[in-house]
Amino acid sequence: MRTTKPTARTPMPLDTRTLIVVSLLTAGVIGLVLLMTWSINRSLSALRYWSGAFMFYAAGLAELALRGEGPVQAWNALGVTLLGTAHLLVLFGSRSLSGKSVPWRPGGLGLVALVAAWFYFLLVEPDFSRRYAAYALFTTVTAGLASTELFRARRDGWVSALTVLAALYGLVAVVNGVRLAYLLTVGGGDGVLDTGPAQTTHFLYANMLLVTVGICMAVVSTEHLQSELRRSATYDRLTGVFNRGAFVDLAEKEFARWRRSGSAFSILLMDLDHFKRVNDTFGHAVGDAMLAAFARRCAGHLREGDLLGRYGGEEFCALLPGANRQQAAAVAERLRRDVAAMEVQHQGTVLSISVSIGVAEIDVSTPDLDSMVACADTALYRAKRGGRNCVMVTEPALAV
Repeated sequence: MRTTKPTARTPMPLDTRTLIVVSLLTAGVIGLVLLMTWSINRSLSALRYWSGAFMFYAAGLAELALRGEGPVQAWNALGVTLLGTAHLLVLFGSRSLSGKSVPWRPGGLGLVALVAAWFYFLLVEPDFSRRYAAYALFTTVTAGLASTELFRARRDGWVSALTVLAALYGLVAVVNGVRLAYLLTVGGGDGVLDTGPAQTTHFLYANMLLVTVGICMAVVSTEHLQSELRRSATYDRLTGVFNRGAFVDLAEKEFARWRRSGSAFSILLMDLDHFKRVNDTFGHAVGDAMLAAFARRCAGHLREGDLLGRYGGEEFCALLPGANRQQAAAVAERLRRDVAAMEVQHQGTVLSISVSIGVAEIDVSTPDLDSMVACADTALYRAKRGGRNCVMVTEPALAV
């Protein structure tokens, strides 16, 4: 009996249109998830742009899946516009995350240039490779800029979803840059719906990238919320300096360090003069602007390692490690003069303010941090009684 050896069968490439539909559904679901996440955490405006990017990307993929069912030119223009908008929204969201303005005009002009190039190589000089080269160039630039913005965004540590997201968009920029070079030198077939290993690999990569990017964006929102909660528990929202609780915790650690090593430190207790009058006359918005301006000026006179906290209302406290009372008094006097020269504009009126400062240094007669603050408060009271806008120093003999 004659037997025949089974012949090896060449695996059939996956249907391109099917892969596009899978990517379409994936993008749509991720867009909805990000939109719902943004509705819960609206402080992160980047999520709004990113959810829109996935929605536009899904719509652009729908154009690819339906290509051939309508007027070719109209479908082509719609598809490239939708996909280009998706990439722009990713860039806009990344800029927003960094606290920067959204470049609507440059982005819109870039999109118009992409669509114009698409039409030119579709109707005037039909060329599939150059048509998709224009799209590859657009995505290379937008993804590269988005990656740069994400790397520059503030983060609590480099091991984070934000870093992964930045790296992913760096990868997108590199891949599209390689594709651009390939299209311009070798060419790229006759259509995006061609079936073959290259197209199969491309859409499988795109689908995997969609899922990974979507997960990273969702995790970025969680990291952002946690970071905001940590900041609100540590920093004063108006002035950006430590709040009283965080300042006292850090000052207690400095006090414990002094007990172990004997390294001196001083504190400045500062109170803005006649601040209630400013609030009553011009309103709390002006008062808030003055507090924020004062905190910035004060931080500018402190060294790296010094601590600055809002102790309450218009009262601030600074801790200067390694500074004795004479050195601390010199810092306080420079700050006092600077604040006296400070001006705040309000509805055409120039407002000025002054500060009274009490200075105290740690010594053996100081049993705890509260006693040291009480010493500085005594000096501050003397400054207020002495006419305000001055610096008073607690002498060693007066320490309790």
